Amino acid sequence: MNAMLGKIAVVIPPELEEKMKNNTELAQKVMERVDSFLLTNSTPGENEGFLMTFDENGEINHACVVGELKFTVSSSEFVEARRAREAKHAEYERLAEEAALKRRLMEQEADERYYKDSMTKKAVSIAAYEAAGILE
Repeated sequence: MNAMLGKIAVVIPPELEEKMKNNTELAQKVMERVDSFLLTNSTPGENEGFLMTFDENGEINHACVVGELKFTVSSSEFVEARRAREAKHAEYERLAEEAALKRRLMEQEADERYYKDSMTKKAVSIAAYEAAGILE
């Protein structure tokens, strides 16, 4: 395992390689997946090695991270579970942003009601003072 430390190995099946030669967008997506996996699974300051295999559609189907103190294997099930967690996290973030926006709108409406109520009270007070002859 120490032979992998500091190295990155990416295994691309021949079917995917052919698709990538003819489709630069797919090739870019595969490279983005490699970069994303490395960013997500690397530990700063630690000497690590990475192995990723892709299926014919450009999805990571197996991955392995080897470090001086760790050895992690990820199958397609784990990758799918991670994607599901990320999707759930994104949904929670969207719901939190939506709730914050609703709170802001409710606060604005409350401020507007307070302002209108305050202006109405002032107008009534001024009218009452004028009727009593205090303001002239």
